[in-house]
Amino acid sequence: MSEPRTIPIQCPNCKWETEGTVYDAVNAVLDPKRKEELFKGEINAFHCEQCGFQGIIPHPFLYLDPERQFCVQYYPPSYLDDSIFLGGFLKDGSIRFSISNEEDIPAYIRQWHIVFDLDEMVRYIIFRERIFKP
Repeated sequence: MSEPRTIPIQCPNCKWETEGTVYDAVNAVLDPKRKEELFKGEINAFHCEQCGFQGIIPHPFLYLDPERQFCVQYYPPSYLDDSIFLGGFLKDGSIRFSISNEEDIPAYIRQWHIVFDLDEMVRYIIFRERIFKP
């Protein structure tokens, strides 16, 4: 699940085209190192070799914590202007599942929390960890 992949990206500052490494998802139980990288701002981070710009690659990212039974999904803010993206949700904010075996998906995944900022993702993870009582 926590496997990186390379995607083409363009520096938002100088428009230089290059490749960046992104993660689509991280499982906190299976890959605690990636969780540390998320907390340090190193997941899906970008440094432009041309102009020195540093930032986050605007790429969807899912964080799963099966032990504490929660997940949180980051979407870049630009998705808020995408009618196809918005059409994938019901009025209550839950996702429209397009698979026939929805009952096979654990409840905590069906009730994911959505954020549009990675700092907010980290704050939400800290919140959930602090209220969790094993």
